[in-house]
Amino acid sequence: MIRSREAVKAYLETGGAIRLDLIHEPQPKEIWTTETGETVVAPAARWALDEELATPEPDGLFAGMSQTYRGRAVSKRPRWSAWEDEQLRLGWAAMSPVENIAAAVGRSVSAVGGRASSLGLPKREIARPAHRQRLRDEPYDREARIARIAEIKAQIIPEIETRDDAYVAACNRLGGFKTLTEKAAMLGVAA
Repeated sequence: MIRSREAVKAYLETGGAIRLDLIHEPQPKEIWTTETGETVVAPAARWALDEELATPEPDGLFAGMSQTYRGRAVSKRPRWSAWEDEQLRLGWAAMSPVENIAAAVGRSVSAVGGRASSLGLPKREIARPAHRQRLRDEPYDREARIARIAEIKAQIIPEIETRDDAYVAACNRLGGFKTLTEKAAMLGVAA
């Protein structure tokens, strides 16, 4: 049962809904419930509606006898303030690194990039993690990569061909170990 205003507010801020069912017989009364069937005390539900924490939804067959009110999901971060927008515009115009702008306004790099796009600021390259930057900057040389794969295969295949069938079968059964000694050590037996 949801009894307090704070609990109703917290529930509605997640996007939850409360439903009012009017019962006329034997005595008129209101029953407030959540989508999961949990009861909500009427004063707390009425307070939530007075505070405009929820809006009515169009209901189906029983309109008039029941009504659903949907809460508005609240984002984790508040909306961008005028000050934050101004700092973003100034930093963007001065070509400051996006990381510095993000630190100045207390937002993530991706949030700053998204907000800049929303404000219609000119597109800029946003820094990528180092490993992505390296891969993007290196030219892709297909022939060199194929040659490197062939070189690795040339080193591995003779080693595999020299193993006896019993050794390979044991490694396959135990799965994932490179040497029989390593496998035996894991199992606690002599190799």
